[in-house]
Amino acid sequence: MAKSESRTAPLARWRHIADELLRDLSGGKLSPGDKLPTEHELADRFRVNRHTIRRALAVLADGGFVRVEHGRGSFVAEHVLEYALGRRTRFSANVIAQGREPDRRVLGIETIEAPEATQRALKLKRGADVIRLRTAGFADGIPISMSVNMFPAPRFKRLPELVKDSLSITAALRDMGVEDYTRGWTKLLTRLPSDEEARMLHQPVTRPVLEVEALDIDAEGRPITHGTAIFAGDRVQLTVGEID
Repeated sequence: MAKSESRTAPLARWRHIADELLRDLSGGKLSPGDKLPTEHELADRFRVNRHTIRRALAVLADGGFVRVEHGRGSFVAEHVLEYALGRRTRFSANVIAQGREPDRRVLGIETIEAPEATQRALKLKRGADVIRLRTAGFADGIPISMSVNMFPAPRFKRLPELVKDSLSITAALRDMGVEDYTRGWTKLLTRLPSDEEARMLHQPVTRPVLEVEALDIDAEGRPITHGTAIFAGDRVQLTVGEID
């Protein structure tokens, strides 16, 4: 009997710790995105070893209450952002509509020869150049997406200077004569992230991401950009169509 109690006691302890931490979260002691105390600090608080703390944190992570970033610690899970993929898909508008603060950062912009898939999508000749724009998207300072967009180079040669000034693709396109643009088509895929994507999105490589490949067209139906956006799968919910 004593052996049985010995085996079940640690199990009850980490469950108790998980419940106690969950009460901290629901009671408002920590807000979404906040970092939890370190394993060492939690071990001192509950007077247990770090292995027991890890088991308690794993329970909370499995339940979607916290996210564990290897090398950085554990964080309170943010509310899932509902992102609409409609006729006019705009990053900032989607984030603002959810009551959160958008931010976009340019990771790189350069002129390259169009990849074969982009040649077909943008209806370019073989060997044609495109401007490749790489950006990272944030909501309330939390990384939620990475994007790579290709634009026909001759038509949008001023894009690099305009994007650096405003960080708004929509505003830059407007300055180059594209008053409005809509979604031509969208393809969705779920996959595991690359090492770079996992690092940029602050997530493990074992957690899936949502990949959105899309083509945008102007009012005359001419392709203006072909690109791919990668979303953190546990922080974004994609909705096809407009959100009421």
